[in-house]
Amino acid sequence: MALSRVSVLPEPPEHGTARLTVVTVGDTVRDTPGLSKHLATDPSTSTVRCPAITGEIVSLCHQLTPCVLVADVSFLANINLAKFAIATDSGRSVRTLIVVDEEDPKFCQSLLRTGFAGVIQRSASSAVFGRALEAVAQGELWASRKTTSALIRDFLSDASPKWLTAREREVFGLLAKGYKNREIASALFVSHETIRWHLRGIYSKLGVPDRKRAIEYALAYGMAAPMKPNVVEGVVKAPQRACS
Repeated sequence: MALSRVSVLPEPPEHGTARLTVVTVGDTVRDTPGLSKHLATDPSTSTVRCPAITGEIVSLCHQLTPCVLVADVSFLANINLAKFAIATDSGRSVRTLIVVDEEDPKFCQSLLRTGFAGVIQRSASSAVFGRALEAVAQGELWASRKTTSALIRDFLSDASPKWLTAREREVFGLLAKGYKNREIASALFVSHETIRWHLRGIYSKLGVPDRKRAIEYALAYGMAAPMKPNVVEGVVKAPQRACS
């Protein structure tokens, strides 16, 4: 590896005192006051500066374990994000913290989904940078509450229907449209007790306590539109079952 392309700033602490090595790219430290202050005042952290993101950074980070790579979002424009995020030597990925100028939840989500370990705003304080580096070094993800909440909502929206069986999806779909238990039972030609049993399973899988929360969940994630079943003089017009 051509180490002549890598410089160390500042000099690393004496042997045995550094707990973490932070590899920075380009002028990320200079342009990020909070990060600069943290690195200058934390005696347990050594810093290695690389002029650009290159293929050798992966090997370098693995040699400096525990290590966190910190890169400005501007440096990502000229690389293949997916390939870099999953680049590995001996099957080990590089824990990378991306510095962004403004919080765009969708963009930050895309970075986390790609495989980066964290996203942090340039305006973050020295203390926040310290916590972010520590978290990422320990294998945790780091992002704002807004970004994390949006990511979890999207994940649940995509994944939750897959947790339900085919029958549970049928029951949940009718529940979300405002059907009562007996109306669902009539529509699906099953007993009232069977519907109660299915609903208990649905509530458990979705992590909700009752039908009200289940309906709110469905509406919040666009899984159903509010509507009531067709009722004529109190009798539900159930779909007709085809004769076998």
